[in-house]
Amino acid sequence: MKKTSKKTTEPTPSVSKLRSKQKAVAAKKVLPVTNPKLSEKRIAKKKPVALKLPASKVSVVTPQAASTFITAKIDVGFGNELYIRGQGAGLSWGHGVKLHNVNHDQWSLTLSPSFERIVFKLLINDTSWCIGEDYIAAPGSHVSVVPQF
Repeated sequence: MKKTSKKTTEPTPSVSKLRSKQKAVAAKKVLPVTNPKLSEKRIAKKKPVALKLPASKVSVVTPQAASTFITAKIDVGFGNELYIRGQGAGLSWGHGVKLHNVNHDQWSLTLSPSFERIVFKLLINDTSWCIGEDYIAAPGSHVSVVPQF
C-alpha cells in the first residue's frame, strides 16, 4: 500500500499574515548611517543650548557667622553662679564665662557669632565641672541642656 501525502506550497493564512507584518516592521526600521561624514554633519548642526539667567536672578551666597544661644536648666543653689568653658565663639577652657540667671533654675547666654562648632561644659562657681561628655553646639543654634553635678 502506497501512502500519498499532499504537499502544499502556499502557506496557511495565519503564516501569510505574520510574514506581511514582519515586512511592514522591517520597512519602518531606521538603519544607521554608514557614511561617517553625514553623521558628523548631523551632529555639527545641533548646537548646545546655553542657559542664561538675568543678572538680577543670580546671587552669591556667602556664609555668615551666627550667634549661638545656650540655656541651662538647673538650680545651683542660692548664692552660686553658673559658668561655661569651652572652645569656639570666644570660649576658653582656661577661664569661664558667667551665664545670666533668668529664673531660679534657668540660666542663659548668647555667644558671639562664629563659623565653627562650639564645644563646652558648665561649671558651678567656675570650679565644679558638670559630669558627662562635653556638649556640642552648631553655630547659630539654640541649645538647651540639663547638666548634672
